[in-house]
This record gives sequence, C-alpha cells and structure tokens, in this order.
Amino acid sequence: GKIWGIYGACFGLLLGQIPAVLWGFRAFKKFFSVRLSLRWPKKQENGMWNFALLALYSAIATQLNQLLIRTHLTDQFSEVQAGYWEALQRISNLWVPVVSVLFTSLFLPRLTQRKLRSEFMKDTFLTVLAAGGLVFLFSVTVFGIKEWLMEWLFSKEFTSAKDMMGLHLMGDVLKAMTWSFAYALLSRKKSIALLIIDLLFNVLYYGLVVFLSNQGDWTGAILAYPLAMVVNLCATIGFWAVILTKQPISHE
Repeated sequence: GKIWGIYGACFGLLLGQIPAVLWGFRAFKKFFSVRLSLRWPKKQENGMWNFALLALYSAIATQLNQLLIRTHLTDQFSEVQAGYWEALQRISNLWVPVVSVLFTSLFLPRLTQRKLRSEFMKDTFLTVLAAGGLVFLFSVTVFGIKEWLMEWLFSKEFTSAKDMMGLHLMGDVLKAMTWSFAYALLSRKKSIALLIIDLLFNVLYYGLVVFLSNQGDWTGAILAYPLAMVVNLCATIGFWAVILTKQPISHE
C-alpha cells in the first residue's frame, strides 16, 4: 500500500470490479434481449457499449470517490475522524444489496415493458415509493438502535459518529429515490445521460466535502452527502421529465 499509494488502490478497485462488469453484460442481455453474436444491429451494438460503459463506471466511481474523501479527511483531520465517516458508509452499505436486487430483478423489467405514458409514470412512482419506503424503514430502524449498532459493528469509540447518523440516513433515502428515477431512465436506455449525471454528482459531493470540512470540522463531510444527493435527485427527475415528454411513449 505504501509503495503504490492511491494508484495501487485505484488499480485494485478496477480489478476487483471486473466480475461486476461481466454481470452488467449479462443483465443487459437479459433485460433488453440482446443476443451476443459476431454481427449486431447498429442500435443494439450502441446500447450494449453504453450499458457496458455505465456498468464499468458505476462499479468503480463510488468506491474511488469514497477513497478520495477518506484520504482528504485523514489529511485534514486524522484517521479517527476518517474512521467515523467510514463507519457511516459501512452502515449505508447494509441496504444496498437488497435494494439493488429489487431494482434489477423486479422494477427494471416492469419499467422496460411499459409502453403507455401513464403506465410508465405509474410504475416509476411506485418504484420511488417502494424503494424510498424500504430505505426509510431501514433508516428509522437503524436510527433507533444507532448506539448499540455502532458498538456492535465497530467499537465503543465509534459511537461518537452517532450524532451525525440522522443526516447520513436522510441522504440514503434520497439516494434510493434517485436510483428509482435512474432505473426508469435506464429502462429507456439512457446510460450515457446517467453516467454524466452521476459523474457530476461525485464531483459535487467531493467538492462539498472539501469545502464544508475546511469551514469547520469533519462533520461537514456528512452534511455534504444529503446536500449533493438533493441536487442529484433534482437533476435525475428533471431529465426523467424531459424523457417523458420527448421519448416516444404511447398515449392512452
């Protein structure tokens, strides 16, 4: 780690996410009925590469951004404060696998099949309610047992991070809602637009972490998460609304 530094860490992240990229190809083939062959139709070929690019980016961008944030907190404050921030990230990761399975196995196929504008809108909002509601229940539960959970998962020293858990969990609920609209866009094969929106979110998130933490203490990094997620949600909803009016979806 000392020899390679951040470059070695980034290379490790890339290698570790290769299985996720391969899974992304399989998911695209399943949900959009693309058959692998030596000669693809041009439209399907473009869709395949777009999805592969999104899968590759999504596999490494979040972890890379977290690595940069942790490095900043360590340099600006100490490993202790960086550890508090990391503890909240680990708790967030508890709900991600469950909700991800629901998105890919249930919500995305339904959204892909919707041809009527009213059905597409209805299923999008049902997805928002289902995913957002599930993460909200998770957040309320975690917040209610935050002291015991922090001590059980980590140690007594990490209970100092519990005061900021409410803000972080708020960001998680916003994240689940954002994912709902993002998967609605993905069902319309808008992978490049999603990549751009998420790239801007990660840049904004890191920028807010640096700015807010420099203004005060490490808790600025916690506040940066829900603030950046609000902007991300608004941008995703805005693009979803544009697609709703421009994309050829049939009226009733």
